[in-house]
Amino acid sequence: MLKRSIIFFLPFIILVSLTGCSLQTPFIKKNISYDTPVKSPTVQTPSLNLVYPNEIESDSIVHISSLDSVFLFGNVTHPGGELIIGAEKISIHNSGAWLAWVGFEEVTELSGDSLFDKRPAGKISIKYHPPSTAQANGTSIERNLWFLMPPTGIEYAKPELLPQNARLEVIEEPAPIRCGWPGTYDLFPLKGTQLWSDGFKDLGRRFYRVILGDGEIGWIEDKYVSVDTLGSPPANSIIHFVTSTVKDRSTEIRLPLNGDLPPYRVERTADDKLELTLYGAMSWTDVIIQPADSRVVREVRWRQIDPDTYRLTAFIRPEWMWGWDVSIDKTGAFIWSIKEAPEIKRNPLKGLTILIDPGHGGTNVGAISPTGADEKQVTLALAEVVKPELERAGAKVIMTRNSDISVGLGERIALALDNQADIVISLHYNALPQGKNPFNHHGTSVHYNHKHSLEFAGTVLKNINTAVGWKGNGLRYQDLAIPRLTFCPSILIENGFLLHPNEDTYAQNEESRKVVARGIKAGIKQWLKDLRKRQESSQTN
Repeated sequence: MLKRSIIFFLPFIILVSLTGCSLQTPFIKKNISYDTPVKSPTVQTPSLNLVYPNEIESDSIVHISSLDSVFLFGNVTHPGGELIIGAEKISIHNSGAWLAWVGFEEVTELSGDSLFDKRPAGKISIKYHPPSTAQANGTSIERNLWFLMPPTGIEYAKPELLPQNARLEVIEEPAPIRCGWPGTYDLFPLKGTQLWSDGFKDLGRRFYRVILGDGEIGWIEDKYVSVDTLGSPPANSIIHFVTSTVKDRSTEIRLPLNGDLPPYRVERTADDKLELTLYGAMSWTDVIIQPADSRVVREVRWRQIDPDTYRLTAFIRPEWMWGWDVSIDKTGAFIWSIKEAPEIKRNPLKGLTILIDPGHGGTNVGAISPTGADEKQVTLALAEVVKPELERAGAKVIMTRNSDISVGLGERIALALDNQADIVISLHYNALPQGKNPFNHHGTSVHYNHKHSLEFAGTVLKNINTAVGWKGNGLRYQDLAIPRLTFCPSILIENGFLLHPNEDTYAQNEESRKVVARGIKAGIKQWLKDLRKRQESSQTN
């Protein structure tokens, strides 16, 4: 049995930019009443609710770093009233939701016994006048909020590099090697990989600096490795020969290792070129048995990059490239599997297995809207519409969750592997970090990581934007867990975002979700049909 390398990764919280629009401007072309007020129980006394940011003290100090402007959102119980934040009159959506981006009226230094004593803070005042028709005492609501500002003049010293030669062994997967300090994820070595460290930095957590190829280094956290400070550097694996065989839709390239298991990198360097780099390997390669029957791999060649870095290049046919995976077999050989695209039928979705991943769930609520809706709720509601839409087109659809439960990233990706998913789509709604003007960000964005998912992502984005009728927030390369899947095309869709009252209401509207689902289906079908044309053309040439 092959030991599959499950290329899934740690939760990586990345707040993604969104795209905005004026609350007064309808941006949905479809004949859908997205302005329908959200029904709520009759309220006798008007109230003003601040949903974001959360206040953390009774004296209305909001613990948040900002520069000179902030955004905040919430809702009122009587939408017909007047809301003034700072010096600006804020539009109130029919649902009662509101969103504001305002500057500070004044900046001062907080004083007293507060935890935040001697910190600069900006003041924002809020005034809400309920409509005269409100069944209440007619009193206005006024509040002052103080936003903590970043301290100035503070320099953070870089941590000292402490020499510590050590032999490391990866003891669990995923075990990300970062590209720098602190750096983003770069490599994901297999369990049992041997590494050599020449030092570490310590900031409460210990990161070992590891040597890769000539001039290349990385950083790995100590919890992923066992440490032997008396051990010798890993021995280079000697690659004597390479064989290639075709099994079902996979072309398996096998490299018997005569030495320690090295870290690796797989990279699509051109449309027709996929490269495997082994850091800690040397060529004695005399023979490479080529995959003569493969539709995806034309030829395999080797090259020694430096004395410790060995590279295999697979020259591929792009129209048949679907993904790749790596594993170690029971003999200890390194297996590089390059997956062939399915034969696309005239009904392109028929027979495909698609994994739909409603983001978040359980204790992980995700983003929150001005009306109090959680991202975990609306992603599941959207998935429940997307699933039958794809099934009617002939696909087999697997859901990572069917209810409000917590599902880890590893569990989600294991489901894709166990069900041999042909396509993976993760559904989300977007959020913004403080300090960005939300009115400059709105709409759908689609995120990919690997080149074999690029065209898929772009085609789905185009079709969603056409279906919904907005410009959208663009196609984005990003280091996210689901798009990092390598064995099949995989994308993450941010379906607008909840902080805009219009898009919040749109996300909660059943007919609107059907429009988005049809856009997703149309994007998948168009991408597959285009791929089918290229496959047919390659077979006739």
